[in-house]
Amino acid sequence: MIAETANTALSLTFMYFLPILVILFCYGNIIWRLMGDNDVRSTGVNLYLSPTYTAGNRHAETDFCVFSHAARTGQFLRRSDVTVMDRAKTRALKLTSVIVVVFIVCWTPYVVISLW
Repeated sequence: MIAETANTALSLTFMYFLPILVILFCYGNIIWRLMGDNDVRSTGVNLYLSPTYTAGNRHAETDFCVFSHAARTGQFLRRSDVTVMDRAKTRALKLTSVIVVVFIVCWTPYVVISLW
């Protein structure tokens, strides 16, 4: 009886509770970093008028590019790419949430029956 209870407790600890803690910690860090305030306006990154995009453009004064660490390599993000990054963040957050919820939903019946 004691061995069976110990086996059940260890099994549940290593197959359910420990993985949930690891998943929540890892995905929590991902969510925290993605939700972090790293918007272009809030990080102090300046908008930069790129000569590579303005050459031959009749609307040169409106053709802004985001000046970032990629500016050293000559690669610039267009202002519209910021919204693409926001959509990618949202999709990553949704995927992370789905992974955590699916794990809990799939393993909880086993845990309930084991503890019964």
